[in-house]
Amino acid sequence: MTTRRAALLATSCLCFSLASLAENPFSRLGGMFHHAPPAGRNSGQIDCAQVAKNPLAGMTYEGCMQMVANKQKFDAAASDPSAARPGDEQMSCEQITAELRQQSYQKPDAAKVANGQAAVNAQREVVARQQKEADAIRVKDQAAVNAASSADRASELLTGGLAKTNALGKVTKELDAENQQTNQRMIEEQKPTFTNMMSSTNALTADMAQQATENPRLARLMQLAQMKRCRGG
Repeated sequence: MTTRRAALLATSCLCFSLASLAENPFSRLGGMFHHAPPAGRNSGQIDCAQVAKNPLAGMTYEGCMQMVANKQKFDAAASDPSAARPGDEQMSCEQITAELRQQSYQKPDAAKVANGQAAVNAQREVVARQQKEADAIRVKDQAAVNAASSADRASELLTGGLAKTNALGKVTKELDAENQQTNQRMIEEQKPTFTNMMSSTNALTADMAQQATENPRLARLMQLAQMKRCRGG
């Protein structure tokens, strides 16, 4: 993995992690089923104290604060007036990559890069396995919902609408309870790999944030590459 790609990977992981926490700091899954986050928590702001209090978050207060500080440090460098050049927004990925190669950049620690990639891969494997399980559960749940709906309709037809069996309501309530338990179990299963991924990401992004502060143009180029979803380089 090249030094630029390692840095972009760290930036991408950090932005994704912060966005996920901001959307719903009380669930990393964001609901593999159909449960919406509690009202009032989608403010875009991360309350690390609340994140740390949640036993399912898999993140300490210190780890969360370090993540936020790294992102703020990087964003401040990228927003520095000295980092901008006329025509930045029109740059292609090829142009961004070419200029990135001209920047003075200290190679990331090889061990940190390897640990970071391994941690991301481990987390992806867990999520992929859980997603496969969730897909199977959705199929099973839909079959149960369809059967209950058919039973309710049949009862109404046979009784001329006098009988209200509400089999659908009962099944839906049971499925909601089962899915809530499944969500919690999956989050628990993710805790080791998620915690490791956050720790390794923080280690990489702390070094990257420091270099961004020393070279705001580098931060701006990385920000542009992230915004344009550039690959390679």
